[in-house]
Amino acid sequence: MPAFAQTEEDGYFAARNAASAELKQMAQDPEYNPTKDLGKPELFTPAFRREYDRRRRDVEATMRDVLGPLPPLPGFSKAGVLNPALCCYGRFGALDGLSYEGQGGNRIIVSTPSLVEHWLNESTDFWSIDKKPSSDLSILFTTPSFYLWARASDWGVEKLVDLPIGLTDNASAIGAFLASAQPGANWIALSVAKGSKVYVSFFKARTPAQPIAACDGAPPAAYRDCWARQVKDQPWFADLLLEVVSLADSLPE
Repeated sequence: MPAFAQTEEDGYFAARNAASAELKQMAQDPEYNPTKDLGKPELFTPAFRREYDRRRRDVEATMRDVLGPLPPLPGFSKAGVLNPALCCYGRFGALDGLSYEGQGGNRIIVSTPSLVEHWLNESTDFWSIDKKPSSDLSILFTTPSFYLWARASDWGVEKLVDLPIGLTDNASAIGAFLASAQPGANWIALSVAKGSKVYVSFFKARTPAQPIAACDGAPPAAYRDCWARQVKDQPWFADLLLEVVSLADSLPE
């Protein structure tokens, strides 16, 4: 039987898994981790961090091959870095892709549909098999915990209200909602499948969400329910939708 050609994604997973295995082994060596305590990466030696960085750059290069050319993303850093950590600390287990940072904690991860599917099947540390999130991207993209698991957010995410914008140009799946997360204020969670890429973003809303007078005086839980019911009728809600559409339209295929 002829051998099947290795895809670029196969090459990425092979490189990632090999680097992770090597680093886990090194983390048990007193030369790199004198305490042998895997739960205290701050005690790993500078030599370990140098070896980690070297392997990360190599694996990052294979991810760039998977994603192909990517023009600058407005409002985010020009160069993305490997989103998942390779070992022991940081974003270990995060969604495979490149992560781009913006001001104030804004972040966007660039991945692919097949990388997302592989990650959902692989990341059993986050969920039991009977509670795995939907692989339907339009549902996954509106699941608050997805943004923490993928590491688009470093904090827990709570949905306030969906932002229904429909499919933007050339998008095959999209999901967006106004969210609450630490530290502070209002955030927009937006994920888009467009062409061969998937974008997972979490960024501060430029449009401030305002109190709603009709809900004043209600207990906190009742106020939240009232606010969610009435927010779509507020004059500033359309500006939130425009923020989402603007970013979604700017993302390259």
